[in-house]
Amino acid sequence: MAPLWYLLSVIFLTLLFFILSNLFKTKFLLLTQLFGIFSYIIQYSKYYNFLNEYKNHVKYPILDTLSILPITVSGINFASLNLIEIFKENKTKTLFFSYLFIYMLFKYDIFIELGGYKGIINVFTSISFFIGFYLLPLNNIPTFFKNLIKTLTSYTNGIYCVHSRFINLVRVCFGLEGTFKSCIIIYLLSYFLSFFGIKIFGKTKLKYLFI
Repeated sequence: MAPLWYLLSVIFLTLLFFILSNLFKTKFLLLTQLFGIFSYIIQYSKYYNFLNEYKNHVKYPILDTLSILPITVSGINFASLNLIEIFKENKTKTLFFSYLFIYMLFKYDIFIELGGYKGIINVFTSISFFIGFYLLPLNNIPTFFKNLIKTLTSYTNGIYCVHSRFINLVRVCFGLEGTFKSCIIIYLLSYFLSFFGIKIFGKTKLKYLFI
């Protein structure tokens, strides 16, 4: 199933970095940074076009893994340097600039477009989103909003697995593609499909498609 490419890439990278962390303990972070730079070179120089001669079941797992390799590297280094503690000391300023940067990324075409592999933009976006949500005082919000968040995130896997099926539908029926509005519509359609899927198949193994 196409949306599950992410799990395959994560499994491979987890094993790769587990092995490297045990072989090169003192140089591990430096080695991961070199891997990240290497993946950028491939993405921005279009070297990955050489994979076009291979079949999709070979080409796409490699390309997908290369696309999240820089994010993986940034996450490892982000955690290892304990940057979140530094940002906590300047929470208000950090939140402001995180959401400002997210807005700028969506508002303007800042970086080079690489098709499905957006290169460095994915790293900046993922870090900004992580910081922006991690520093929110979610423990202090009213119970109503906690329940609302819990409800809206009830079918995360189901929404992830079926959302790609609605992209073309939204494009044809609403004339929308790649916009915030189209994302909301796709999310709502995926949510209600998962909701009714649980109601109908909740007592069978098919429920795992929607939870």
